[in-house]
Amino acid sequence: MVVPDREDSESESSSQKKILYNSVVDDNQEKSTKSLIGNLFDSGSDWINENKLLFRYATFSSIAVLGVYGLLNTPFFFRFKDAEKIPAYYFKRRKKLHCRIVHVVRDDVAKNLECQPIRLLLRHLTPLERCLSRPLFDSFTGLKYANESSIRSRNDLLCAEIAGVVSPPPYSVEIGMEEDGAWLKRLAEDRSRVTLQLLSLRSPSPNNRFPSNLEEKNTIVKEKTSIIGHITYRPGTAMFQKDLASSLVLYGRADLENGLYTELDGYDIEYASTSTKDIDKDVEFVSILEENQAKAIHEKWGMWSDKNIRQNFKYKSLVEEVETDKTKTW
Repeated sequence: MVVPDREDSESESSSQKKILYNSVVDDNQEKSTKSLIGNLFDSGSDWINENKLLFRYATFSSIAVLGVYGLLNTPFFFRFKDAEKIPAYYFKRRKKLHCRIVHVVRDDVAKNLECQPIRLLLRHLTPLERCLSRPLFDSFTGLKYANESSIRSRNDLLCAEIAGVVSPPPYSVEIGMEEDGAWLKRLAEDRSRVTLQLLSLRSPSPNNRFPSNLEEKNTIVKEKTSIIGHITYRPGTAMFQKDLASSLVLYGRADLENGLYTELDGYDIEYASTSTKDIDKDVEFVSILEENQAKAIHEKWGMWSDKNIRQNFKYKSLVEEVETDKTKTW
């Protein structure tokens, strides 16, 4: 009979003790983890029970914030803030945007030209903003106490050019008569509602957008991309809207451009429609502007009341043609 060695029996018993010890330790750790998690849940539930009202308000507030955020991202609150973000098909289909005039800017693009594009800063209105009165609109949009510099520095306004017209050359008026630009400025101060029909997009050409050297970067005036379009407005209590360019030309507040678009160095015209139907409408529109200009010359309104303008070599032949045309009944 073989008698087990004493050392072997002792090592076996010690290993069994270690296994038993480790199992006890694991059980204790598992119990301590479970108890810790349980204590945390208990303390959390106790805190909620003690602060039911606060927890309820916090839950409702979170739901309300998420709901408002979701509502603001629906079409009911949608508007364009950047002309470059407007899809190309909006221009090719000549879609219309409902806006308000915020500011008149006529000296941004072509500072060295005599006749510059008449440019307006417009706020594209959401369906909700279209229902707001003038005071509520100013308060809602933060324009109530905004000055000229703060308005021009905003990046949520669309820059639009009035198609077919340019600003008139400097002219003098008699005391009490309307000064150059006063009427448009009044429309902007009143935040007049207008409808903008998109015709094309004027954007800086690549060379103008990215100057090649530091000197050019310091000298080139970086302009916003602008929309060229027809703008209509509702004068006073009139039921129907009128074309803004036609009104400007009719009362001598603007000069005619050779076509719809002012050619400017360093800028490209994009998305202009090539449809025959649209081109025929443009030709008809330009002819209406020419008729309005002839009437303004005959009646001596606005810029045409200045003798220096009427005798200027640029306009002298046009003035003589209107004055000698006996077929027109004004």
